[in-house]
Formats: sequence, C-alpha cells, structure tokens
Amino acid sequence: MLPSCLKSLVRDLGKTGARGVSKKLNAAHQVETAFGHDEYSCAFLATGECSIYSLSRRELMGLKDVPPDNKENEANYCRYLAERMLSGKAEDAWALRHNPCDGRHRDCIAAALRLKDIDVEIDVNWEY
Repeated sequence: MLPSCLKSLVRDLGKTGARGVSKKLNAAHQVETAFGHDEYSCAFLATGECSIYSLSRRELMGLKDVPPDNKENEANYCRYLAERMLSGKAEDAWALRHNPCDGRHRDCIAAALRLKDIDVEIDVNWEY
C-alpha cells in the first residue's frame, strides 16, 4: 500500500506533470509526519491540493461564511477552522485552543497561515 504522500503525488502528476514533485513530496511528508495526517484526515493528502495553502493571503483574510464540514479530508473542514481562527471574534476564541479532537488540524492550519505571513497562536495550555 502506498503512503498517503505518494498517493497525493500520483493524483497530482496528471495535473502538473513532473514539475514541483519534490516540493510537493516534501510538503506531503511534513503533513504526514509533523501533523499525523493521512488521506482520510487531510484534504491535501486526499486530493493533492491544500485548501488553505491554495488560497492567497487576501482570500484567507476574506473567508466568510464557510460552511462547516464534518469530513476532515474535505476542503471546507480546514477553511471553516481557518475562518474562525482569523475572525478575531470572542465567540470564535475556541478555534485558537488546542483541541484533542482536531488539534492536529489547527496546528497544520496555523503553519500554513504562517507561510502566508498570517500570524496565529494556538493556545496549547488550555484545558477543558
């Protein structure tokens, strides 16, 4: 069985050809190892396209009314969390707290946002 990062590459090769394969492989490997994702918990590993990194900084800052998605490997799952993380609203403070259920998604989203020069801090000391 192929690791998720290789499945992502194979899916994407048909779209982009050989260019960028090394960069994408490194990104997929990081998503797997640093955040513990697989193709069932990550849109990037499921489709070859990160739903956060694929957006521009302006698009990320303008996310509005993204419908929540219960499937972790769907694009709106991370976009919904990113919208809440960036809202600045008191009622969305929960999105900046590390959560055992989807903390790896919040950490991964924060890392992708930082690559777009959007600084977010996840509160890892928060307790239920």
